[in-house]
Parts: sequence; C-alpha cells; structure tokens
Amino acid sequence: SVGGMEQTPIIPDYEKVFARASGVRGVESIAGMASGYGIATNEAGDIEADEEEEDDEKRMEGMMAAVMMLFGVDAPGYWDLFDTIELVDGEFIQPGRPGLMMADDRVAKLAEHLKRDIAIGDEILIQGMGDSGIRLRSVPLVGTFRRVSEGAGPEQLTYIDIDTLRALSGMTIGASENIELGEAE
Repeated sequence: SVGGMEQTPIIPDYEKVFARASGVRGVESIAGMASGYGIATNEAGDIEADEEEEDDEKRMEGMMAAVMMLFGVDAPGYWDLFDTIELVDGEFIQPGRPGLMMADDRVAKLAEHLKRDIAIGDEILIQGMGDSGIRLRSVPLVGTFRRVSEGAGPEQLTYIDIDTLRALSGMTIGASENIELGEAE
C-alpha cells in the first residue's frame, strides 16, 4: 500500500492460481494486473520542478499532473480484455518490455510541470513507494491514450508494465521469506 500504511496482500503460488483461473470452464481470457501510486520527478529526483511558481494553486496543479495512479498490466491478454481506451500515439505496452502509457491530455500537463518536452520514447523518472521505502525507475513513454467513456478511470490513471510497477512498489512474485547468503554468495 502507499507508504506502507496497510500490508499488501500476497497471492501464494501466483502462477498456480493464474493457471487454475485460465482453466475454469467459461473463462475466455485472463490477465494479471496490479496497482500502485507514483510521482513523476525531474532528473534530480525533485518532486516540485520549480520553487518560483506563480502561486500555490498553479504549483498544486503541477503536483497533481505528476501524481500517477499506476495500473501495472501483464501485457499478454490485458489489451484483449479491456477496450476502455483508444491509442492516440505510439503503441500499447508490450510483453517483456518496460513502458508507460499516459492520457494524451496529461502528457502536456506533466511536461509543463517538469519544464521539458515529453514525446514517445522519452524516459520519465517515477518515484514509487513500497514497504521497503522509496524507489526510482526510469520508464519510456511508449504510448498515449484517450478514454472512450467517462467511466474509464480517474484522470491520474497511467498504465505501466507490471514488472516495473512491482519494482516500484517492492512487490515480488514468489515466497516472502528471508534468505541468508554466505560470504561466497
């Protein structure tokens, strides 16, 4: 959870659960998904791009442009299940590749906040929070989208590859146990 305020539930034997779900009669398709929060930062890792903003309201607008509700998608199958967005530029997140997709109107707001141009292929530095503290990851913007209906998600909705979200949030797949390594390891 954000800031570690609540314990993140762990699905034991994730691969087995996933395989079992896909074998249930009547299930046509399944896809993995996780969610978390992140904040886009500038190269120095500063959340606020400039202290000389005109007023508090404008600074708050900039901060809100940087806040991301991250939907980590397991690309194989995810885009077949949901048709709530349409691609505007670039491509959908691809299996096994890091990537970030933002609403086209939010890219301009974020660029203004970070005081730099942002285009498809540009890296965006994201600060994530998990039980083990703050983590930074640089992720390429691979696509922009437009919501096809009002109920398609909040304004801050940003799609990210599931592996990067797991790293940002301190999530792992597998056992949650302490492993002791010897000096040779």
